[in-house]
Amino acid sequence: MTVAVPPDRVAPGGALPERLAAFGDRIEVQVRPAPGDRGTEIAARLRGPVPSGAAEVVARASGDDPRQELRTALRDTRSLLETGDVLRPSGPPTTRPTPTNAWLRLLTSRARGEGTL
Repeated sequence: MTVAVPPDRVAPGGALPERLAAFGDRIEVQVRPAPGDRGTEIAARLRGPVPSGAAEVVARASGDDPRQELRTALRDTRSLLETGDVLRPSGPPTTRPTPTNAWLRLLTSRARGEGTL
């Protein structure tokens, strides 16, 4: 991911942003200047095994896929670095759970791990 801040603000003194540092040794992170002097690239990769095949589908549907946690941490890190706050998408147009909007509530709850709807 690319963030619109200089590398010395992303990892001052080599210290990772808090959300990424919380992963400890579970991830490998590279921080480098973005091409064309357009900020900083942050590349993060899980070190351990990740679910695949049918297990991947189950893990994503249940919210237990470790990649979702990492993607959320990267998105939150970008938001904190660029704006100083973690921005959240708008909620569904209704605040009252109904049978009709149940599918939308389910999709919205899982979307933070894969992007937003």
